[in-house]
Amino acid sequence: MKKVLLVAALIMHATLGMTAEIKLSGAWQLSEAYQNARAVTLTQPAAVTVYTAQHVIYNYYARLPTCLSPALSTGFGAYTLSGASLTEVIANESDPSAIGTTVNSTLTMSDDGLSLEKTYQRGEVTHREVWSRLD
Repeated sequence: MKKVLLVAALIMHATLGMTAEIKLSGAWQLSEAYQNARAVTLTQPAAVTVYTAQHVIYNYYARLPTCLSPALSTGFGAYTLSGASLTEVIANESDPSAIGTTVNSTLTMSDDGLSLEKTYQRGEVTHREVWSRLD
């Protein structure tokens, strides 16, 4: 009986270990973006997001209502990660209309942990982003 339990435990451990765990902490660079399955041309320099144990900070270039040309924009907030569900609450942002918003995303991590796909909905637009680990 002990052998059966040991074998069952080993099989469960191996099966659970095959799922890529999402280790979000670190620096990420946006490498692809899609809106409603249509590719979006990325601005340069590329957007970068840094996740710590509890917080997120990001930089990107965008044309804001107060700017004539794309300018460096930034934001930060707190996040929680539960399985593949990411919830980010924006505390401050270059775009004032984003302050206080909550973004709920679904994440998929590559097996090697070097690529992350993030999918979320804003209004009628489904966003899918592919991020590459920098560190």
